Amino acid sequence: MKYTFVLMLAFLATFGYSQDTTDAKVDTTRIKIGGTQVIIISDKDKEEKVEKKTTKVSSTDTTSVKKKKKKHRNKKSIWSGLQLGIASFEQIGNGTNAPDPLWEQDVSRSRHFAYNFYSRRMDLGTPYVGLSTGLGVEFYRYAFNQNVRVSHNSDKTWTTLDTLNQLTKSYLKTTHLTLPLILEFNTKKDADDGFRLAIGLEAAYLLRAKTKVQYKRDGQRQTDKARGNFNIEPFKFSPTVILGYKNLSFYGKADLNPLFKTGKAPTINTGSLGLMWSFH
Repeated sequence: MKYTFVLMLAFLATFGYSQDTTDAKVDTTRIKIGGTQVIIISDKDKEEKVEKKTTKVSSTDTTSVKKKKKKHRNKKSIWSGLQLGIASFEQIGNGTNAPDPLWEQDVSRSRHFAYNFYSRRMDLGTPYVGLSTGLGVEFYRYAFNQNVRVSHNSDKTWTTLDTLNQLTKSYLKTTHLTLPLILEFNTKKDADDGFRLAIGLEAAYLLRAKTKVQYKRDGQRQTDKARGNFNIEPFKFSPTVILGYKNLSFYGKADLNPLFKTGKAPTINTGSLGLMWSFH
């Protein structure tokens, strides 16, 4: 049995020696333990191929993941962002009734502010055209030119002249939740670059309304606030246009329906115009 084991080791040693002389890329390791010699043979060429193949696959997978993440981030709409502008309303006379001068607006102190906190864009077969929607909240502040207060009941909304105090501020404020449907056009494949045009319609729901009046009495500033619906239409629909370059745009919109419910107050049409900073 001992002689058989020695013969086998001798055969392996001879085979290993022949491999060393014919293939330069074969690595042979010999270990001698007492009177026994153990031979380990490895193929360098196969090991190198396996290592190169593994590295290549790993690099490709990493690049693919990065491209997918970048593509996902570029799907925000131009509508997503902040809007700041002028809020305006125009009183329309009914028949022979002239506009009520007590409803005259102070445009210089009337404001519109909107925070469009969520939007999503879907390309329409090309990266140059997309359809967008989202959610936002907007605030209107209408200032009055005259020394008036706005009052209301369930049947009517009206203005009255304050003959006791000299008002420094008289506002009607509204807050709406907005939902747009916007068609976007851009001059670059990446929608965040180049010139951009968006046209569409915004639907809005009235969340709250209030009046704010400030005046001085005995040298002390006084503030009166009143909350209610003031017979304002709960829903409004506004055609919207946005035109800009990269993040900065001009916007404008005009409400299709009047501010107040029909027959409850004078017919007043509202809108806004200003600047917009888009989130990208």
